[in-house]
Amino acid sequence: LLALENSSLSETVDFSKKAIFDVDLDSSRIGIDVGEQLTMEQCLYGIMLESANEVSYAVAEHISGDVETFTDLMNKKAKELGAYDSHFANPHGLPDPNHYTTAYDMALITRYALGIDGFKELIATKSISIESNKCTYSIVNKNRLLSEYEGAIGVKTGFTGKAGHCFVGAAESDGMTLISVVLGSGWGTAGRQRKWIDTKNMLNYGFQKYDYFDICIKGDYIDTIPVNNSYGESIRVCT
Repeated sequence: LLALENSSLSETVDFSKKAIFDVDLDSSRIGIDVGEQLTMEQCLYGIMLESANEVSYAVAEHISGDVETFTDLMNKKAKELGAYDSHFANPHGLPDPNHYTTAYDMALITRYALGIDGFKELIATKSISIESNKCTYSIVNKNRLLSEYEGAIGVKTGFTGKAGHCFVGAAESDGMTLISVVLGSGWGTAGRQRKWIDTKNMLNYGFQKYDYFDICIKGDYIDTIPVNNSYGESIRVCT
């Protein structure tokens, strides 16, 4: 979200030593090395499709100079969107005592992001090949919902040893877009399966139980109400 709002997709992102080694080497990454360069667009594919933590770090440095300043930007934006029960401590989501959020806040942030130019196209991409100044990477989206649920448009998987399996999903049907958030679905194979099952159940419930209705349309006559001490005694009310 912040990358799309604070940079152009064609900008070149340089990968520093900190971006490579200050992030847990056993965490999710695509294998970028120190000194490599990607465009911002390529970086976003790495982040949103492969959860590349070293790429998230590099993007934060590119936009704000360092991850601390970028994290402040994340928290400021979250509060602007009404995500009052969230606090970010880093740009990649790895565990930190001061790094937390709620399902509601994730939905708020997602709703806003879906309205940003380029975001929907990014998260709906199933696979892509990106080329740095040194190497070519095959990027594959970990979001199974795109292949398993009709109308699915995104959004993002997540997992840490402390948080368990998590997923923010979104789907469209008959002009309505629904966002689902599953946090702490469990661990191992069972937890991984549960997040997809719960997500599909929530989306099915939403599409089956909710619909759009026009309560009134501009120009509709609503009623005639009396107006005390007026010459006309009453007035027509329209939308």
